[in-house]
Amino acid sequence: MNIDLDCQRCGLCCMAWNWNGRNLPFVEVGPREGARIAKKHPGLVVLDDTPPTGMIFKAPNTLTLDVKNGRCAALRGTMLKKVSCAIYEDRPAACRNFRPGGRECLSIRRRKGL
Repeated sequence: MNIDLDCQRCGLCCMAWNWNGRNLPFVEVGPREGARIAKKHPGLVVLDDTPPTGMIFKAPNTLTLDVKNGRCAALRGTMLKKVSCAIYEDRPAACRNFRPGGRECLSIRRRKGL
């Protein structure tokens, strides 16, 4: 399957990736950024200030995942067909800095067979 690099069709960068048997959070955000997004978009950010223990990864501030679908809670639509970001104007820096066609993008697409 070959889908052009149209972010509003793909959406794979907004999925959780399984690592060591666990889905990692979609994206970490800093305290100020997390508070800003949480205020404007309640329910999308989990503010967790519990320190990590042992080998358990806990991010202090993360956009939550739609657990059922394993993707960012702000992603709307059908993967590989038509998607959009519900908080596009307020998206975290990590999302704003992600480059379509960049190394990470192409790596994600290869892992999914595109």
